[in-house]
Amino acid sequence: MKFKKRILASAIALVSISSASQFKIIIDGKDFSYIADKPVSSDTTYSEWTRTSETNCSFSPLDSNVYSGESFNQDKTCDILESRIATTTVTYKSGKTVTEDKTESRVNPTPETTKITSIGTHLEANCKDIKAFDNSLIFNKNYPLVGGSTAFCDMTTDGGGWTLVDSVVQPSFVVVPNIKTLSSNGLSYNDVYFKDTGTYVSYAAPYDNNLDYQGFQESITRIKSNGTWIAYTSLDYSIINQSNSCYYLNGNTSYRCATDLVIKNISNVEGLSDIETVYLKDYTDNSSKYNFEFYVR
Repeated sequence: MKFKKRILASAIALVSISSASQFKIIIDGKDFSYIADKPVSSDTTYSEWTRTSETNCSFSPLDSNVYSGESFNQDKTCDILESRIATTTVTYKSGKTVTEDKTESRVNPTPETTKITSIGTHLEANCKDIKAFDNSLIFNKNYPLVGGSTAFCDMTTDGGGWTLVDSVVQPSFVVVPNIKTLSSNGLSYNDVYFKDTGTYVSYAAPYDNNLDYQGFQESITRIKSNGTWIAYTSLDYSIINQSNSCYYLNGNTSYRCATDLVIKNISNVEGLSDIETVYLKDYTDNSSKYNFEFYVR
């Protein structure tokens, strides 16, 4: 019996090294068939490349190139990582098949650019600098500033860039004095802008012939700058908008009354008033209501 096992082992060894496809070995009258199995074909198929992720993204324009809080369209350009499945099927001489899946990866040779919506992050210290940074900002609204504060900016009047620093709210008529002290909240500036929001004066002192006006009347309104009261008409001023209510009650003489008054090349503005109060004439017949906003640039 040991002899037969040796013969069988030798026969199997011969099969493994032979190029013949099949051997028959007769042992004790029994027919043993052995097939020398080997690959006869191999075929590989591939799935479509599929996007898996993106990397190395760049953005244009940058968030830091757009003012804080402003929404804008941005180009996002990225390298695209892709993968696919390579399926290899090996067929053997015996007819047996073996299938193996393998994942392949690549960077798509063409970067992808898409449009996205982003929000700007740039900050300035005042509305003038905001306007200088981006002249296309034309909306009058609150803007964030350096340091976490906000300011209301007028971006349209006389080129824009005005920072609201003070306002006077006096909704009902009162008698003199009518001096309104103003503050620039520590901002340095070259120009000022007075915006009427409901200023009205009934000026009926004996020497003034019953003058009524709305806004800032050119011959009466005074600006206090560096401790001195002066008529705004002696300054570099512009009447941006004019009131229709500026007249003598007993005559046809009309004056110009600004509802939007810009004065340039001025600093240290401390107040606004009319001529009667400036000259300390304590006439109680001069009644007024002052409602205006004070901007600097």
